[in-house]
Amino acid sequence: MSKYYVAPWKRESIKDCKDKEISVSCDCCPVEIDTVSPGFDLACGDSFNIFNSNMGVTIIGEITLEADSECGLNVIVTANEVNTPLEIPPSNDMSTPNILSIAFKCVTNIRVECTGTGNGCIGSADFSIIERCITNGKVLK
Repeated sequence: MSKYYVAPWKRESIKDCKDKEISVSCDCCPVEIDTVSPGFDLACGDSFNIFNSNMGVTIIGEITLEADSECGLNVIVTANEVNTPLEIPPSNDMSTPNILSIAFKCVTNIRVECTGTGNGCIGSADFSIIERCITNGKVLK
């Protein structure tokens, strides 16, 4: 067993995934270190930060715009100090929400903006924060 630092704010010991001696890094499966599941109910024209971090993290997840939302949703992902705009249009089917799946590295902010005219934007997000394990020394058998 070796000690891995999965993130500066959370240290834990996990087993070597390949059960062999390594000295610099463990090329094993990603480790989920946290989940974030914010909801939002915005008037058209309003915006809200659904994720904020002072250091870049890898995020995998979904943002859902409920079917009864008449407005669309702009999603702005800030990763590596670059803003990437994404759009979720209002649903064409009142029984099915629109869902956007995302996967970004080095994310520091995710902001949603309700666009258009209508009753607003109701939705939610479900993210996993992922890190790869890094060893601080040799793996002992």
